[in-house]
Amino acid sequence: MIRSSMTIGLMAITAAAAGAQHPALQDTLESRERESWVAWQKRDGAFFQEFLSDDHIDIEGQGPSTKAAIVGFVSSPACVVKSYSLDHFTLTPLDSNVAALTYHAAQSTRCGGSPVPSPVWITSVYVRRAGRWLNATFQVTPDLSKPATGSAAAGTSAGKPHADAAETTDHFVALDGYRLHTVVEGRGQPVVVFESGMGDGADSWEKVQPAIARIARTVSYDRPGLGKSDKAPELHDLNQSADELHKLLQSNGSPPPYVLVGHSMGGLIVRVFAHRYPNETAGIVLVDPADEGTDDRLHTKLSPEQWAGYREFMTKHVQDPVMHMDMYGMTSGSQAAAASLPAVPTILLSASKVDDLSPDDRPFRETAIELHREWVQRTANAELVAVPTHEHYIQIVAPETVIAAITKVVTAVRR
Repeated sequence: MIRSSMTIGLMAITAAAAGAQHPALQDTLESRERESWVAWQKRDGAFFQEFLSDDHIDIEGQGPSTKAAIVGFVSSPACVVKSYSLDHFTLTPLDSNVAALTYHAAQSTRCGGSPVPSPVWITSVYVRRAGRWLNATFQVTPDLSKPATGSAAAGTSAGKPHADAAETTDHFVALDGYRLHTVVEGRGQPVVVFESGMGDGADSWEKVQPAIARIARTVSYDRPGLGKSDKAPELHDLNQSADELHKLLQSNGSPPPYVLVGHSMGGLIVRVFAHRYPNETAGIVLVDPADEGTDDRLHTKLSPEQWAGYREFMTKHVQDPVMHMDMYGMTSGSQAAAASLPAVPTILLSASKVDDLSPDDRPFRETAIELHREWVQRTANAELVAVPTHEHYIQIVAPETVIAAITKVVTAVRR
């Protein structure tokens, strides 16, 4: 996954507030990260033996992927670290025992005789076990705002040691007389399934899917009439969309169990799928999801003028041919999303920053935050992660947060 300098800037802004609220934790993890670079330079494998969690997962894909392999690699003379500098540390806590630390690294390092890319951005995900913070995974991406050296200049990503690149297939799956465009990447169980928001296709996950494909088979797709997919012969409600997704997974060789990841309206489809196929659902990640109670709650909060403007906006959406199928799904059968779910590991990521919104926009974000909190409170095994941004597309402005949440659920499923 390639991350632009604009995305990095947005991530730094949204994470800065979290770091300010948890200065002691940021200091602790920053210290641990700096110690790991000293150990790498000294080829101190013993440090990495206690630094990495036993279930450390590689999500990069071009080197050793297990804890034992990384310890052996660090201890070997394969890499020579001449110098490095680390700065711009930002923290994103996911819960009391999981946190992501993102920072900028410039280095003069050679591995196997070839220069390692510099500069890069690194995101390390830490978990707290028995009172100790351990590194559970890390991701390295080029800093595209500066000229790259090493293999990054040729378009590859590298930094600390990491496993084989995941295979990607971009193809069409035929279902009942129409074809759905599908992107399948990676190997291994559970299968991670991405469901996009209203009017969005598989490309809305382009900053997340390649990273998750390093640890599991992943599937994203364009719903009927979106992206490269054909139109379906009839409109779908949420039940039909969930059944359609199930047929797609059966047809493209992606057997259960599934970790379902849904953004916005995709969150409703994911919840209906989990209800209809509970024995095939192993975990759920909801990314700023839509809620079936949104309109009723908004009606109590908005002024008559605001409510009229909102309804006019939604009516125009229905008239848009591209949005028509999705809007029908949102307004037909949304009660199905209120059905019970299997008790599986579930994380809801909620865009929770409101202080920089206008008075007209604030009620919409506050309503979403309220509904997210209430849903988590009444759902078994669910946890809420408040992401310090007002942006609805968390997977675009803060992809590391989404990657960390999915990784956490995949890890829990595999135990």
